[in-house]
Amino acid sequence: SPIPGFSNPPGRPGDSLPGTPKHAFNFLGDWNSQLTNDIKLIANITYRYIGDRPAAIGNPFPLAEDHMVDLRAGFQFKNGFALTAFADNVTNTVAATRRVDAVLTSGQPFQYFNVTRPRTVGLRGSFNF
Repeated sequence: SPIPGFSNPPGRPGDSLPGTPKHAFNFLGDWNSQLTNDIKLIANITYRYIGDRPAAIGNPFPLAEDHMVDLRAGFQFKNGFALTAFADNVTNTVAATRRVDAVLTSGQPFQYFNVTRPRTVGLRGSFNF
């Protein structure tokens, strides 16, 4: 065996790694404007795409592609304080990020999926010193 401890290693030459899409990209738009000498208005938008990808080595059922959009807007103050409103996963996309095949102690097979966090909105304060 080429891998110590494995009599029959999983996968074949050329198989994609689990969770690794052929295509993935990210776009970020960032904008700011000086409101006063002490206050700057800031905003950004982020778009992420992750293509379909294998859930596990040798698994014929891939995880589907997903698209996510995040928004930020706020104020930066000259004294180092910043206050930002945010909205993550604006479209409330529900996408599987991982598939797990398992077996209960009774021997019954089952599977579960980890999914993306639902739309999340909030306010964030920070201080740079």
